[in-house]
Amino acid sequence: MKKIFALFAFFVVSFCVFAQNAKSVGLKDSDVKNWAKNCVTIQKELKKLGLDENDTYSEAMKEKAAVEKVLEKNGISGPNSIDKYAMILQCAAVIKAESELDEESLAMMKLLKVDPIGDLKKNINTKDYNVVNSNKKAVLKAVDDLDNYDSSSSSSSSKSSDDYADYSDLSAIMNAYGAGGYDDMSLPETKRKQEVLKKYDTKKKFKVIKSGSDEWIIVQPTDITFANSEEAFIYAENYTGVSGTWCAASSYGYLGSYAKKGDKPLYVWVDDGIAIYKNFPLDDNAAAPDEYIPDEKVTPAIAKKAILQMYKCD
Repeated sequence: MKKIFALFAFFVVSFCVFAQNAKSVGLKDSDVKNWAKNCVTIQKELKKLGLDENDTYSEAMKEKAAVEKVLEKNGISGPNSIDKYAMILQCAAVIKAESELDEESLAMMKLLKVDPIGDLKKNINTKDYNVVNSNKKAVLKAVDDLDNYDSSSSSSSSKSSDDYADYSDLSAIMNAYGAGGYDDMSLPETKRKQEVLKKYDTKKKFKVIKSGSDEWIIVQPTDITFANSEEAFIYAENYTGVSGTWCAASSYGYLGSYAKKGDKPLYVWVDDGIAIYKNFPLDDNAAAPDEYIPDEKVTPAIAKKAILQMYKCD
């Protein structure tokens, strides 16, 4: 299977926490295009920070601010640029794998009842995957560029990048993706979910806004004021008031797309906090928020301004 999973050796396995659910990270076309163009540069800069495949999630996240700076400088927009980077790598590896599997390999895996690609896809949000797959040609070239860079940079190592072709390594990678990753969480996910579902009405009816092929629900703080982004995102994941599967937008979402010059600042729940957008219209190629407030600094007064934007992601 050649080197189709060499891409996972750096960063993604270490950051396997991002593979524990299929929640959309809000990938934009520009995020994927910029990654494809700058993937080798990004990897070089991350290695300069001392990040490698031996780092645990906790160790790596000590460099979160520096990692985000590298990613955003190279065109992967925040505030959740790390999540986006991990999702792009997962999608890119699946696309590469699908492009290289021949009939013999498919027959062998079917005989062994092995479907590594299928397992990977379970950890990938369909909407995000479609954004990456729409740039398939550039993505495949980028994966080859990364493989070539890995080969040249590890030539002095006792383990060459070709070793990643071995199925035992592929199994190890799959195990890494299926492993824990939430050990650092202070409260089990199931308990937090139960608390949020008791606190908020997930069956509440909201008006659906259609925008092209997308459908949105805008939850104003006058409808529900969430205490933090974790509760907002858990609410979105478990919302049943309108049929379909709903995900929380992790960027400016629908309202930011249509905001005009002179509009009031937009406070929106995103991963780990609130993003504030003030200058409209937004530049879709570099739409980082004008201000970001992490959950620990969100006051009740600020929370009363924050909007949850959900889109249908099934």
